Amino acid sequence: MKQVDAIVSQAGAEAEKVMLPDCAHIPHKEAAEATFETMWRFIAGLTTYTDSD
Repeated sequence: MKQVDAIVSQAGAEAEKVMLPDCAHIPHKEAAEATFETMWRFIAGLTTYTDSD
């Protein structure tokens, strides 16, 4: 978990640590539905910034 914490802390933008049960190195294959639901919630929660110039 230290590696995951390090990645999240160094992301340089919004990041969220998610640990899926019974999932190792290939989440999009090992837990596809949970992975994409989690990605969708994260992306939907991002604020979009536009350049007003």
